[in-house]
Amino acid sequence: MSIRTMEHNGPRADWSFRGAVKWLLIINAAIYLMMLIAWQFSPGLVEAIDNAFGLTPRHVVREFRLWELFTYHLLHSVHPAHVILNLLFLWMFGGALEYRWGARGFITFYLACAVLAGVFVVAAGYLFSKPEMRTIGASGAVYGLMAAWAALWPEHHLYIYGIVRLKVKWMVLGIIIYTFLAALAERGMGAVSHAAHLGGLVSGYLYLKAWWFAPAQIRDWIRLRYLKWKLRRLKMDVIQGGGDRKKDREYLN
Repeated sequence: MSIRTMEHNGPRADWSFRGAVKWLLIINAAIYLMMLIAWQFSPGLVEAIDNAFGLTPRHVVREFRLWELFTYHLLHSVHPAHVILNLLFLWMFGGALEYRWGARGFITFYLACAVLAGVFVVAAGYLFSKPEMRTIGASGAVYGLMAAWAALWPEHHLYIYGIVRLKVKWMVLGIIIYTFLAALAERGMGAVSHAAHLGGLVSGYLYLKAWWFAPAQIRDWIRLRYLKWKLRRLKMDVIQGGGDRKKDREYLN
């Protein structure tokens, strides 16, 4: 799949290797490589790590291992297709969102989608009577990025395999239908957790809608607090920089 920017009001095609997207790619790739090396020498160690930090619904509900909601998205199967596809889509869809929201806003959204998708997995595990099934991978968070694209740029076009031209809204709708049917067919869990995929899509969309429909006073207060925080950071950087920065200090004060 490739992305082509056509509309003037569409996403900025920023696929540079930088910012929060860069560090997410590095962290996920580094953890995968370490797990792959460990698997060559001690498959039992990899299984123990997956059991400790992967997401198992029974662990969260019965043993209160809530950290699994925050760690499962950093682990992937040792088979390379799993991590390659997730990181490819993170790179493709993440850059434009980070450019729009900034690194702080992007990472907040990404982690929120991962955690909320994990909650969806826990619920599905008990709904379909499979609370022992373990889920790993960043798919929930990545699908949240797709939902954000559909919400922000529904008319934007993607090229599937460089051939089929498709609007983002129709692509995401197709993914939702497929994911929902697959989740029902596999009773919520499978080798790939369709529950996490569907949870990521729903979480990403609702996260953005909750922001858009929040009272204007709340949105303005959050923006004001964020701008004040950035101004304080800038002021500290200028003062700590030393040298002849008198004009900058006067302006900031």
